[in-house]
Amino acid sequence: MNRFEKHCDVYFSKDTQDSSHGAAEAVLNAISNLIQGLPPLENIPSVYEDQVRACGLLSPDVDVSQYTNVQDTKRREIHQRKMAERREAFARLLNSNRTSSVVPSGSAESSSSSSSSSASSAKGKVLTLRQLNRVRDSASLFSKRYVSSAPSGSAQAFIGGLRELIKAQTKADTVLQWKVDKAVFTETEGAYMQDAFSFVMSFLSVVDASTIEAGATEEGDFVILKIDDSISDSHLNSIFSVVPSKGSKGYDGLQTGSIVDSGEARQNRAGEWDEKGGLFSCCLIL
Repeated sequence: MNRFEKHCDVYFSKDTQDSSHGAAEAVLNAISNLIQGLPPLENIPSVYEDQVRACGLLSPDVDVSQYTNVQDTKRREIHQRKMAERREAFARLLNSNRTSSVVPSGSAESSSSSSSSSASSAKGKVLTLRQLNRVRDSASLFSKRYVSSAPSGSAQAFIGGLRELIKAQTKADTVLQWKVDKAVFTETEGAYMQDAFSFVMSFLSVVDASTIEAGATEEGDFVILKIDDSISDSHLNSIFSVVPSKGSKGYDGLQTGSIVDSGEARQNRAGEWDEKGGLFSCCLIL
């Protein structure tokens, strides 16, 4: 049984795709065959026959339930371990990107007598046209990779929630916050977490706990994000236009998270600070 446990470790860890993974896959396929009442070596390459035999699966009196119990336990343990690893990695992403673009009351930006240089430095995340195009490209690439080509439930819910946030923000004079379950970022394996977080951080910010009211801070399994107060409706409409809508290939309208009004005034809704030339000024398509 120890040998079988090692095969389960290799198979469910998915850390390698070498011959050891092939052997592990063959052994688990033999279990599947037995469950279905088929010969254990059915459709299994002969090169792996010794591995199947060494696990005791060719014995006429093999107790399949013992193997499936081990298999289920290993699958659960490895899933929990990998989820914990992704959550730790996400925590590191949050800590490295945790910023606040809230402009304190009475700052240079809110004072009519402030100097132009002080006001300019307080403009937060105003997007240049080049940066706007990068956000649009990032949205298109993310959607193609995780929604259109290989639909993921987490990615669909993520895109749906983000789409609702952008749409709501273009109708509000104050900054909206998006409280979203961290699992939306951490449930999917591979590069998804980094890609999703990099995408949203290109025009959103992690809300700093010191800038919001008690009881609304990031905690537990949630993270609170917001669109920067310096991003205009025109730029938001431009980003919105490349985010998949319900009915798009691979997207069925799932969404996640809740939207809360921060009460913080938007500083550039009309786009006075935007770089001029070729801006998207169309109305939001519902």
